[in-house]
Amino acid sequence: MFPRHVFRVMNKEIFRT
Repeated sequence: MFPRHVFRVMNKEIFRT
């Protein structure tokens, strides 16, 4: 659905919390 770079950014933000 979403591009791979977007998925990576989201994962990074989630892990940042």
